[in-house]
Amino acid sequence: MRAADDLFALHKRKAGLDKNIADLAKGISVDKENKIMINPAIVANESIEALSELLKMRPLDAETYIELSHVYLSNGKIKEALWCVGECLIIGCSGAWNVWSYRAELCMLQGKCIAAENGDAASVRSWLYSAIASFAHSIELCSGYVRAWCGLYVSLQKLDDLKIEVDPIYPKMKFITLTQIKVMLDDVSIPVKERENIHWILNNY
Repeated sequence: MRAADDLFALHKRKAGLDKNIADLAKGISVDKENKIMINPAIVANESIEALSELLKMRPLDAETYIELSHVYLSNGKIKEALWCVGECLIIGCSGAWNVWSYRAELCMLQGKCIAAENGDAASVRSWLYSAIASFAHSIELCSGYVRAWCGLYVSLQKLDDLKIEVDPIYPKMKFITLTQIKVMLDDVSIPVKERENIHWILNNY
């Protein structure tokens, strides 16, 4: 228990619990029908503050960066979530295929938000390019990562839906990706839930 890593893990858990208990009172109210109402914005802001304080103590803790990224994302702050993931990759998680896939999902989500606001198609394309590159790197690190294959296919399909000029390599990538996920769909070694997700994606994109 005297090891630095163990002590920090305990301190992080204690800080999280203390913050959660103290701040839950700020974020909770009771309506006229005695129903408990939670204000997610207050809880999220307090969580961001707590995690930021932990990062001041140990700025190279990748797990805390990912936790902070998830809180930012739940609060609609995609660019801040992306920054946290970038820091996580810089400090030593460059070989983590799931982190690269998560980064790609954030890039794809940012592109979707710009499109929903009737933003410039070129900006949406740029974010999709970033998503595709990150999904591809995730697959490079782990060729059997189904989530990244599915994300890559969805990103390529969204790029195709833009109906603007793209590099000729992307239609070829889409064909290769579609072929691969169809193979995965028939692979009994892949968990049933993941194959169901592939089936849903093929029917909806």
